[in-house]
Amino acid sequence: MPPHTDRLSARQHVRSLASLVREVFRTRPALFPSGVDLVVIARPGAPDLTFAAASREVEGVASVLARRAREVLRK
Repeated sequence: MPPHTDRLSARQHVRSLASLVREVFRTRPALFPSGVDLVVIARPGAPDLTFAAASREVEGVASVLARRAREVLRK
């Protein structure tokens, strides 16, 4: 397998994950604090993530995101 094939596959995974996060953001905006930018860092296994699993991941950290956003926006 040529080396560029691995890179292409990695790029496809990044694009797929980015699309998935955008879809969660678009369909569940209340989970994301307004007024701040978020950076999502993919963990191992992220290429296998489904929409439902991604939504659960964000739901699990929504209160932390909201608290940190309030702290940052107060400064």
